[in-house]
Amino acid sequence: MALRDAFDAATRILEDEIRLQRQDVKAHRQPSHGRITRLNLEEGHGLIETPDGTEVFFSSENVVSPPFENLAVGTEVQFLIEPGKDTLLAERVTAGKHHFGG
Repeated sequence: MALRDAFDAATRILEDEIRLQRQDVKAHRQPSHGRITRLNLEEGHGLIETPDGTEVFFSSENVVSPPFENLAVGTEVQFLIEPGKDTLLAERVTAGKHHFGG
């Protein structure tokens, strides 16, 4: 079992090195920061404004914490931006004290 684990670890290291050489490394998206500027609790969606004034749509399904019902206009949030069909979409929205500069 120890020999198998050692070979598995060596295989992962070699695969990582091959991906680096091929420049086939998936970049992690950096979180964005903003403030909730509009919130429709009945319909389950809202808008976040980033420090540069960009508005990003989010829905209740994209809120990680706290629960969507506990959010309020003015709440500082962190999120990932996903291009949508007609607008930017926020994913993995989390509230709390984030470094918002606006």
